[in-house]
Amino acid sequence: MKKLWTHIVVAVLISIGWTASSQGMELIPVTSFDDTWVTENWGTGSGTVTTDGSKVNLSVQGTSTDFGEMFFYKNGTSGIIGMIATLRVDQATTIPYYGCQINILQYVGKMGNSKIQLLMSLEFGLNQERIGYRVAATDLTTNVKTVLYFGNIGSYDGNWAFGDSKTVAFARVGSEFWFYVQGSPGIVKIQAFEEITPFDGPPAVDAWAGPGNSISGSVSDIYLIKE
Repeated sequence: MKKLWTHIVVAVLISIGWTASSQGMELIPVTSFDDTWVTENWGTGSGTVTTDGSKVNLSVQGTSTDFGEMFFYKNGTSGIIGMIATLRVDQATTIPYYGCQINILQYVGKMGNSKIQLLMSLEFGLNQERIGYRVAATDLTTNVKTVLYFGNIGSYDGNWAFGDSKTVAFARVGSEFWFYVQGSPGIVKIQAFEEITPFDGPPAVDAWAGPGNSISGSVSDIYLIKE
């Protein structure tokens, strides 16, 4: 059923101009995970990453004073400028002022001396369920990251439910950044304020939890979007 829904979302994206406007993007399904996929653990929290066919299961727990993050990414790609995937949160706990989230993300281009990262997430914080998007720039000299744009698609609360799945997508289309969520009437499009040139960053899935928080869920039915 989930695979059928992903195919429906792909069809919807085509019908509202995703591939036409982007001059024919190629969708590459991720059906398994070989040794080009690498796991990293950031922060002092703990967590796990496991795979089951085309699904990635993620779980992470922050410590009392620091975040935890499990990062699973693919090396060696070329020409990938976006992702489509189905996200699900099975469990999450938070304390005030900190949150947690399941993400897909990738550096998809270069603007000046910075690489540009797109991210979409199922976020949980202050007992609110949000679907977020973000554009960030990381300076290639100093490695300082700056958030350029961020927001929610749909309402600020109640946009997903525990155990249910949401299919989301992002891509760099020329010098625009596109974001989509299943059921949305259209694509969120953000125009960059400078020309974006190609940059091959690894597509990734990720789970993040702030101090004292935890989250577990999955990312499945992943498609890489290739120029």
